[in-house]
Amino acid sequence: MRTVIISVVIYVLTIVVIVVLIPLFSERLSISFSMSPPNNQVNKVEQETVIPAEEIPHFLEEEITEYQEESKEDIVEKKIDKEKIHTDKPLICIILDDYGYTTNEFILESILFDLKLTLAIIPFTDYSKYISKLSKQYNKEVIIHLPMASKRGKDKEKNIISPKTTKKEIIQIIDKAFSEIPNAIGLNNHKGSLTTKDYETMKTIISYLKEKNKIFVDSYTTVDIVSPKISEEISYPTLKRDVFLDNNLSRFYILDRLDDLAMLASRRGYAVGIGHAKEMTIKTLKEWYIENKDKYNFVTVSELWNMLTSSRNKTSHKIQ
Repeated sequence: MRTVIISVVIYVLTIVVIVVLIPLFSERLSISFSMSPPNNQVNKVEQETVIPAEEIPHFLEEEITEYQEESKEDIVEKKIDKEKIHTDKPLICIILDDYGYTTNEFILESILFDLKLTLAIIPFTDYSKYISKLSKQYNKEVIIHLPMASKRGKDKEKNIISPKTTKKEIIQIIDKAFSEIPNAIGLNNHKGSLTTKDYETMKTIISYLKEKNKIFVDSYTTVDIVSPKISEEISYPTLKRDVFLDNNLSRFYILDRLDDLAMLASRRGYAVGIGHAKEMTIKTLKEWYIENKDKYNFVTVSELWNMLTSSRNKTSHKIQ
């Protein structure tokens, strides 16, 4: 009799497990899986955070090591009183470097995007003329991203200006670059941590740009730049990069640096940021711009230069 009772109890318990507990457990398991991100989303976040070194082209890898990294404290403690200007909204000027090496959907997207950008084209490259013509067609401002010698001494670009380059050669290189990219309103330096600290070389470059009514933007790849001193001496304003946007090619880093740029612009009235023509930079910049476009006035290099020139009352020059 006892055996029969035990068998009945086991049978009943088995039915309860099958009918009640297994479906309940399955439902909870399903919920748990649905709350976890799919593998492709996890991989996407990991890819955004860490960019394999082999995916960074040599020209970008070498250049980003030259940019001076600044903390938030450095940014807000800049000499804002000397340079401060007053506008209805803070001015943000963004330059994207390294156009000319290639063309792809993201390069084209940045040209077509309605954000006011200034594109810096490296001359004497495969697509420099094409990007120049396309930018003119779609009213995107361009400057020349002029190769200059770095302290690392691993420069591979054509027609690099170094402290050893003669004055005649410097002028020939600049003339050739502007002939190739005739719609350029000025230039900034590609790398150049060695060249931009050399007084005689930079005086030749900036003086010649003054003669041609072109703008110089110092990419600030070394703390020893001499362009501000030369600008003062020859009474011709230059611009300088404030924030480098993509020293790390992750979405989170770039967003943080864009916020730094906006913070400085809010304090001083304007700020200049430099990034690169890279997929992550362009996608993140577009995302950030859509969220912040009503808070700031986005201006090109020439627009900012004209405003600052007018504010300083140092020269009657105006870049068209």
